[in-house]
Amino acid sequence: MELIDKIKDIVNGISTIKEPSFDLKVDNNSCITGTIRSKSFEDDRNWYKTVYSAIQAALRPDEVDKIKMIFLDSQMDLVSEEQDLSALGTDVKRHKYWYSPTPDKNRYLAIIDMRYPKTMKPVKVFYIVINPEYHFKENYLINYESKVIDFLELQGVSILDYAFDNAYNNVEAAIKFDLMKRQSKLFESGEAKWDNKYSYVNEKKFKIKPLNFTQAILTESEINQLYKIIKLKSLQQFKFISEVKKQIDFSLKLIKSGKSFEID
Repeated sequence: MELIDKIKDIVNGISTIKEPSFDLKVDNNSCITGTIRSKSFEDDRNWYKTVYSAIQAALRPDEVDKIKMIFLDSQMDLVSEEQDLSALGTDVKRHKYWYSPTPDKNRYLAIIDMRYPKTMKPVKVFYIVINPEYHFKENYLINYESKVIDFLELQGVSILDYAFDNAYNNVEAAIKFDLMKRQSKLFESGEAKWDNKYSYVNEKKFKIKPLNFTQAILTESEINQLYKIIKLKSLQQFKFISEVKKQIDFSLKLIKSGKSFEID
């Protein structure tokens, strides 16, 4: 049985998840990515813990390692996701910077950017999450076509609020999923109990934090990873490119001056 089919069987076997639908695929590195959708995910329980615990219990460790990222979404079949950054528009509306500190004195750094034409159709949101110390990077382009926007407008939902909130939730979910995998690996290796330094990810109060990017000091490893991003031709019209460049220059000056600093 293929790994995607195994994941579907596992999730279908969770009685509290009603009528799940699956948009899972194998990426170029033979890893599983995608989205599981169910109306059950509308409530505030920790569904990522429920789903990942079931997957971790049913699959072999090498199969779990092949799961790169699975998003959980309560909105059924509204969003199409793309990887082609060249499809981005030119009208920048807002930029948001977020971070999540870790017990290992590093952080996840996230950028969320939204673009749309004056007609408001389509709306495209690009986001990226990095943690160079954990060798972690996720980036997506979520594309909201006219039919999705029309559907949301009929329900009185602001497409800009919806699009940004969805990107934010996906960023937070990506960080949670990575931390859960780290919690599990630390336990399986015998180095720590299940309740270990990464267990805080399972707390309801877990949230990523807004980052005042103009005052952020970037580490050398973050600078190296961000350099690769800001060089992409398809992103040159984004306002965050110039903001990141300025902050890289600022951080490099501090690094070269020999001043020490720690991640909050």
